[in-house]
Amino acid sequence: MGQITPGPIVISSVFIGYKVAGYWGAVIAMGAISLPTFFYSIAAAYQLHRLRNNLRVRAFLKGIGPAVVGMILAAGFTIARASLMDVWTVILALASLTALVRFKVDASLVIVAAGVIGFFLG
Repeated sequence: MGQITPGPIVISSVFIGYKVAGYWGAVIAMGAISLPTFFYSIAAAYQLHRLRNNLRVRAFLKGIGPAVVGMILAAGFTIARASLMDVWTVILALASLTALVRFKVDASLVIVAAGVIGFFLG
């Protein structure tokens, strides 16, 4: 999972920038990694806002929604299959799901609470 997130790439590049040129090297490396994505996001948001009334674009976005949901469910299923190995993790997963869906608890609080509970269960 860690290999598909941007964290390792960002951390490595900032560390290398720091080693090569100190504080300013780290700042420049962070900017070089972050700014292109930031600008692409702004450009995409502007274009999407501009095209939101286009029927073809709306149809395309309507079709993408279920595909994205399916991909997220497939990823969740893969993670669940690998991590739900005993009764306690299943109970913790169901309690977390209940807290998120039924009681609308903030996700960051659920993650922290599950981590603390998992620490004491493990």
